[in-house]
Amino acid sequence: GRGFFAKGHIPEGVDIARVPLDLVINQEVHPCDVVQKLRDEMRRGECSKYWPYIKFMEQVAIDIPNSFDEDLIDILSDLPPNNWVVHTNRMMGDCQDHGLGVEMRDAVTLRALFLYVTRSGPEGMQPIFDIFNHGYLSTKHYTKPNSDHFKFVTDRAHVAGEELFNQFRPGVGAGMEIVQTMMKYNVDPDGAPEIFRDYGFIEQFPTMWWFIGSDAEKYKFIVEDESGSVSWLPETSEDYIRALWREANTILLLVTKRTEYMFKGPISCEKGQCTTMGSIYDGENMTGTRARHIGIASSYRQAYQEALQAAINAANSDGSLTLEENPLRHNPLLVENNGRIAHIGTEQINDSEIKEDSDRVA
Repeated sequence: GRGFFAKGHIPEGVDIARVPLDLVINQEVHPCDVVQKLRDEMRRGECSKYWPYIKFMEQVAIDIPNSFDEDLIDILSDLPPNNWVVHTNRMMGDCQDHGLGVEMRDAVTLRALFLYVTRSGPEGMQPIFDIFNHGYLSTKHYTKPNSDHFKFVTDRAHVAGEELFNQFRPGVGAGMEIVQTMMKYNVDPDGAPEIFRDYGFIEQFPTMWWFIGSDAEKYKFIVEDESGSVSWLPETSEDYIRALWREANTILLLVTKRTEYMFKGPISCEKGQCTTMGSIYDGENMTGTRARHIGIASSYRQAYQEALQAAINAANSDGSLTLEENPLRHNPLLVENNGRIAHIGTEQINDSEIKEDSDRVA
């Protein structure tokens, strides 16, 4: 892996890295500028002014869902945030609107786009910036007016051996004071779904998860640690928590049933070789990118199910809430259809499925 680690004690307020602005592939008007410039420099290869940086990025694996094979994106199709190909869709429209004519079917352009999505900073493609891993309350970065460089500064003291992080997106790990300020302006903190969609990894604890219920409400909760401790955003009402519990039971049952449909057995990986035992990928023996993407997608699916279960447990910690009937019996938005989740009208689930699923509700 990669990252920045303190070799000794580093006090707060210390400059730890400076990047000359003439080494940044920056945007003049629109992100399409950066994608186009990066693509052109990648094509120049060793003749590029940025070759050392571009050569380093040749080793970078692209693992955001937008880069997956189409059938692998389907593993995630019933999970939030659900807009898994938003980056190519947005770039195709925006670049055409700005007259840049970036062709998304070109492999070099696609890689430039995905590198921009996963590794760019506020100034564009910034060397050093993208070596930091995501985390909170560790460093800050900025460019002073009329300065010729971009710098990173410690936001607190770090001890020897401690990793220094860069905050990719504003999330609950930044603290409740920041979250309350965001919510004051009707802005939700980013959570595990957004981080996974845009960077291809599952955010470390604490992180926010969410889902859309059958009532079109966005239900949000914070998983604090590996033990499954859950907290709620400020001003979360008891009625909201009760509704979340009811809706989460429905969602978890549906997601679990589809998981069992796709993966009838475990995905087994050893020394880079993976064999999938599910009905969709039955008998595939794979190495490389496709195997890695199946593992990443299934890991996110598992993490989402565990987060839902944690929320269900926390919302009903005193055991006062009960389900009068299986939540799949009458649901206006969600119903299983041959292992797929379809958004259609109210459907009946047969009695054997109701009993089987009710036994699984925590």
